[in-house]
Parts: sequence; structure tokens; C-alpha cells
Amino acid sequence: MEINTENNVNASEVEAELNNARIKLINNYLLTNCVSENLPLKLFINSIEEELIEKALKITKGNQRIASKILGMKATTLNEKIRKYDISNPKKYKLQIELFHLLQNSKRFEFSMDQK
Repeated sequence: MEINTENNVNASEVEAELNNARIKLINNYLLTNCVSENLPLKLFINSIEEELIEKALKITKGNQRIASKILGMKATTLNEKIRKYDISNPKKYKLQIELFHLLQNSKRFEFSMDQK
């Protein structure tokens, strides 16, 4: 990956950071689905995309042009996704996942109460 390293961004470090983030997110998804009811894949994919965008922006110190190159998308697409995920409020999808788990746990609780 060829990246202009203005703002002192090291391309190999960025790539390694993003790869580690991908591995961590995939493992978290698989672990979550082994432990509890299935987390909807679309919700999880959205959270992965949001995490990668946040990480790329953090690594590039907010430089959207470089972040878009790292993520392999046009700067306009990145800008649309920043608005979609409301990156200024990064807890949005994390809260949706937490709500999903709370609902799943309450369904299990209701089911166990019905069994008695």
C-alpha cells in the first residue's frame, strides 16, 4: 500500500494497527456468538466498519484524505460513512449491540420464568 506519509504517518504501522483491529473484532464477534444468542451480522459489520474508520482517523490524526486511502475508499465515501456512523458520537453502534444483548438476556429470562 503506497501512502503519502505527510503528518508523520507510517504506512506499515497503520496497516499493522488496522490488521490487529480486524483480527480483534472478528474474534470478538465469534466469541460473542459462542457465548450468547447470535448477534446480527449486519449490526456487527457496521460496528467493525465504524471501528476501522475511527482507528484510521485516530492514526492519521484526523486526516480524512489519508484515512480514506488507508481504508481503500474515496474521501467522499469516508465522509458519508463518518456522517452515517456519527463518528462524533462513536458509542451509537456499541449501544445498539449492548441493547441487543440486554434484549436477548431478557428473552432467556422470560423463557426460564415460563418454564417454572
